[in-house]
Amino acid sequence: MYVTHFKLTFNYNGTLNQICIRELSESIYGKNLEETEKLMFSNVSKDAVNEDLRYSLTSRYIAVRGNSSKDEYGISFVAEKA
Repeated sequence: MYVTHFKLTFNYNGTLNQICIRELSESIYGKNLEETEKLMFSNVSKDAVNEDLRYSLTSRYIAVRGNSSKDEYGISFVAEKA
């Protein structure tokens, strides 16, 4: 199983770690794993995928459902639907 980890930062409220399985990650990001790998290996920048994610997800409304937990590392959210 392929899992993606997003770190979402909220103004004045801290951060939330969101964990998604592959299918949810692909629907949120808008690209599948093969397209992401192409971008990663074809571009000179090491951060090409990270920059593309930041560009496509910044200031975008995303509704997800799942379970959250809080521990010494912060708040984690495991998404089940998006």
